[in-house]
Parts: sequence; C-alpha cells; structure tokens
Amino acid sequence: MPNRIPISTAKRVAKDHDLQQIILVAWDGTLMHVVTYGKSVKDCDQAAQGGNRVKAALGWPEILQSAEPSRVTKLRALLKEGVDLARDSNAPVHAWELWIRRAKAGQAG
Repeated sequence: MPNRIPISTAKRVAKDHDLQQIILVAWDGTLMHVVTYGKSVKDCDQAAQGGNRVKAALGWPEILQSAEPSRVTKLRALLKEGVDLARDSNAPVHAWELWIRRAKAGQAG
C-alpha cells in the first residue's frame, strides 16, 4: 500500500496546468485516496469541500468527510481572535494594530 499522496503533488499539478483548484482521486488496489489543493484560502476551502463531497459519493465513513485545510483552520482562528478583541471593550488600540499586522501577514494565533 502506498503512502498518502502529498498535497505538494496536487499543488504541482495545479501549477503545471495553471489551475486554481485540484481534487485528486486515486485507487491503489486496496484503498481510495482523495487529496485536494487550492491556490488561495478560498480555493483551498472549496477544493476541500469538493473532496468531502467526492468521499460522500464514494461511501466513505462520515467522520472522513469533514476535512478542513490547515490554511482555513488558521484563518478561522485569526478571525475568532479579532472578534474576541472586538468584544473586549478594554482592548487597547495597539492590540488591534498587532492583530491587523498579523492578519495581513497571514499568521493565526
């Protein structure tokens, strides 16, 4: 049985063919593999959702139909942090400035 297909493989296919999103479905004779890639965070999320739909259509267990890319998870955490700062009426202006700098740099947490 081969190892999991790396996301870098899907990324390379996207780059080589100038594509925004990739959903690779493969069969190794024993197991089905689904790997997704999206160029932007939005593309990444949409590709993962498409991959989850493919898994559902192929009858994968429901617990394996909820993959979320790490880039999307990090963005959700960053947005939650911003919402938490907004709710804190004592949040100093410099905390918001720090959050905005981190958001622009794409750093969560």
